[in-house]
Amino acid sequence: MGSPRHWSWGNEGVELYDDHLLWYQEQAGSFSGGAASEQSFEEFMRQGTRIERVPPDVLEELSKAVRKRIA
Repeated sequence: MGSPRHWSWGNEGVELYDDHLLWYQEQAGSFSGGAASEQSFEEFMRQGTRIERVPPDVLEELSKAVRKRIA
C-alpha cells in the first residue's frame, strides 16, 4: 500500500490511502485517545464525509484526489 495523503484541522483529519479514506478525531490532552473510521471511495462519493465540519478547501482537494484514484 502506498503512503497516505493527509489533511488535518483542529483535532480532526482524514488520510487518503490507495483504496479507502481513514477519518479520525483525536482527544485533546490524551496520549492515545481518539476514534477512527474507514470509508470506501464509493461510499464517500455517494454519501459524503464521515465528519461534519470538513473545511471547504480540504473537501475540494480530497474530492479531487478520490476522483483521480477511482478514474
